[in-house]
Amino acid sequence: MIKNIIFDLSEVIISGYYGVEKIIEQNTKISAEEFLKRKKETINIFLDTMRGKYTEDEYI
Repeated sequence: MIKNIIFDLSEVIISGYYGVEKIIEQNTKISAEEFLKRKKETINIFLDTMRGKYTEDEYI
């Protein structure tokens, strides 16, 4: 019987993948530069979520 399921946001969300900004640029209206800027601006929020300061719903 399964009692616990563990969800891991670290490296599951696209921010962990090298070069993903180019794929995002090709498939959305967000430029690679804009994506990298937003990623840099939100890294502390992501890290605080991993430390339990925010819930997953708040992060998303």
